[in-house]
Amino acid sequence: MKWYQDNIFTTGVEDRNYYYDPDRFCSPSFRLSLISSLEKGKVHDYTKEFEDLFVLFQPILEEKTKSLHMVETAGLNPRRRKSIKGTDWHPFEHMCSVIPDDDAHWIGFDFKSNISAKSGDDIGPTKFFFEVMGTRKLDINIPVEDFENNKIDIDQLKKCLLAIPSFSGLAGYGVCITQDILMGAISDGYQLIPIAQKYPSLDLCQNDRRQWWPEQDEDTTDHWILGVNWLTMVCEPYLSALGGLSKITKGLNSQITWEASEDAVIFQLGERPITGQKDVDDDLLSLYFELGERLKPIGEGCPSLKSTHSPFGVADTITGEEHLKLNTMWARRFYDQQWFKEFSK
Repeated sequence: MKWYQDNIFTTGVEDRNYYYDPDRFCSPSFRLSLISSLEKGKVHDYTKEFEDLFVLFQPILEEKTKSLHMVETAGLNPRRRKSIKGTDWHPFEHMCSVIPDDDAHWIGFDFKSNISAKSGDDIGPTKFFFEVMGTRKLDINIPVEDFENNKIDIDQLKKCLLAIPSFSGLAGYGVCITQDILMGAISDGYQLIPIAQKYPSLDLCQNDRRQWWPEQDEDTTDHWILGVNWLTMVCEPYLSALGGLSKITKGLNSQITWEASEDAVIFQLGERPITGQKDVDDDLLSLYFELGERLKPIGEGCPSLKSTHSPFGVADTITGEEHLKLNTMWARRFYDQQWFKEFSK
């Protein structure tokens, strides 16, 4: 059985502390997330580069997405369709043609593939989500089978990512998680704790719940990179804060490779992504710990219980301190390994 066929992604579990019901809001995927500020990597300045990234995923999107949700004018009702028209396959060019200034907030688009019968929300596994709302976010998901069948050119993907000025990015195994333009996070009460315990390398965090904040773009004390995954993208100002690329890579395991641009680097941890499951690919898991040790936040910076901003991740914090600590531990899992020490027994 493949990891993404595990019943843990579909079978609800009742516990005194939470109700775990993952197929209400997520499904396994190969996932790419990218985040930047409004000022860095404006779509109007890098339209071709964004379109080139979209083209890599377009054949899968054409085959497997069924509807488009697009917000072209801030504050107005979004355009929703049950079908996708030919002109929609150049979404970034279209957005730039109808929006005179991409500093405008509350805009974006979402190519959707599936809905949960329980909630009506999009759960993927195929999705191409773009949003400008305080930050500029991309969240791209395809079925794991499509990744395993080499339907994405990874070398070209890395080139596309390095061509788009950003703050941080991740790509690897994860879940396609419910997200809606202008709607923000899924409802409080969601939990992914059992999945995070069994498959700790998966990217399980919804974009709106990551430990990155836009208020002080250059302040590295109160927000940090998105984390560590198979492909880990680190950009300025984090590179300088960590001492520069040479310091980060000195003596690094030869299985960790990297490609760099003027102000960004993409690390690749081994030949393939992993899930972090105990006793599976332990030799590759050590690469995540090694890179995590070099990319860990400075001092008690975010994600940290002492940070001004509380980290989100595998659980909502409506139940209080217990889940806040779990989220912090999960967000720091490759920096200090406490999550693995607690749950990989």
